[in-house]
Amino acid sequence: MFKIDRHPRGKFLLIFWVFFVVGCASTLPKEEVFERNQEHFDRRAQTYDKSFDQWVAFEPAHNLLLREAEKRGLSPEARILDVASGTGILALRLAEKAPRGEIVGMDISPEMVEIANQKAEGFPNVEFVVGNVEAMPFPDETFDVVTCSYSFHHFPDPDVALEEIHRVLKKGGKLYIIDPYKAIPFGYVNWALDQIFEGPIWFQSARGFRKLYQQHGFQKIDQKRQLRRLGIVVPAILTVGTK
Repeated sequence: MFKIDRHPRGKFLLIFWVFFVVGCASTLPKEEVFERNQEHFDRRAQTYDKSFDQWVAFEPAHNLLLREAEKRGLSPEARILDVASGTGILALRLAEKAPRGEIVGMDISPEMVEIANQKAEGFPNVEFVVGNVEAMPFPDETFDVVTCSYSFHHFPDPDVALEEIHRVLKKGGKLYIIDPYKAIPFGYVNWALDQIFEGPIWFQSARGFRKLYQQHGFQKIDQKRQLRRLGIVVPAILTVGTK
């Protein structure tokens, strides 16, 4: 016996709504996107460190990024910029790996930055500042390493973001971006859910990240996938490149 779907229009409307949200997001002016991002993360700042995302996605992403940075000879004296650093969790872990270096965390949310600076009081080599990835307040060729974890999909213009990151990196410096990506099928599910609850966002594919790196002058490009934690599928990819 055939099973009759009594509510086909409901499924159609849900799919239509997701794509409508995505379409609207893609037409927003960049200034409005950044303003929405700031307001969104200002609201989340007080509970950010205790969110489920930290356990299921962010912590394993940080673990992978740190392992790969150490494999590639992260210097204890490195000058490191963590872009979209939130409340500073990754930046403070980087400070432990580079105790004689300088770590700067930058985020668009003043509330996040305030919390991060409070947490960094015992770290004399760590500072957090408010800033926009498309116009970073740093001179050319300032940093040995730039990191960006679970934030790149919030940037409305990936090309401008990569151009700015390339500008502030020293020659031979390394870029580590770990971010959700369009993996089948779970990456697209994650993309749709984030559009609804966080949006607007822009997921890249693994190939898309490689292409972006190449177009902006990065070499020796390598990728590592982070897929699951205790059976929970979290499709993210780490892309590493050298200036």
